[in-house]
Amino acid sequence: MLPDPETQSITAFKDFSRMNFINKAFKSVALATTLLGVGCLRAGIFSATETLPGGSPIGDPPIPGLARTLLVSTPVTAITDLSITLDISSADADTAWNGDLYAQLTSPMGTLSVLLNQSGRTAANPAGYGNTGFVITVLDSASSDIHSYRDVGYSLNGSGQVTGTWQSDGRVDPLGSLRDRQISQLVGENPNGTWTLLVSDLANGNRAKLNSWSINGVGTTVPEPQLAVLAVGTALAGLTLWRRVAR
Repeated sequence: MLPDPETQSITAFKDFSRMNFINKAFKSVALATTLLGVGCLRAGIFSATETLPGGSPIGDPPIPGLARTLLVSTPVTAITDLSITLDISSADADTAWNGDLYAQLTSPMGTLSVLLNQSGRTAANPAGYGNTGFVITVLDSASSDIHSYRDVGYSLNGSGQVTGTWQSDGRVDPLGSLRDRQISQLVGENPNGTWTLLVSDLANGNRAKLNSWSINGVGTTVPEPQLAVLAVGTALAGLTLWRRVAR
């Protein structure tokens, strides 16, 4: 006997509805997975600044340098971009010499980055550049290396300090070409904790001082609790719906 057309239609409709519900259930699970993963990550910014009224002398050898710390506390758990500002000028009644100056930054995770390393120093110019300080932003997406700023267009303020935005030096050896200590290596690290800046004057005479410095960054945060709950709820609802329809 041929199947009843009405029965065929009802069966086909039920099959279509079941597949439709299953589709929606799996989409709900996929959405939950996304929310629990990358989808819940939020962009955030963080910053910390220290200003030293009157400036703090960096000191000539044998003084090992001036160490300063900043504490960062932020919901950000992974750095995606980072910049550092430095204001270094001539010490009182003296004149700074940029080719003498070295600056390094140590992250809370213990990673050391070289911001400055005797700018302008080469085998042909062992004294480096003679300008009198920096008011700069160190950002590795900048177009030029601070070590050789005179090779490109640069500007000075009224105090003779180099200005602008520059890539970190990144060199352990100021005469070398290897730049594996740039601040871009800190991408992915957690910024929370104590950051340490060490500024040194590596030659006698021409003393300098640190006036201020700051850390500025962008990063991602962990999923917010309410979004995580929503994600789990969505997943459970999708799985329950799938089980009921699949019976």
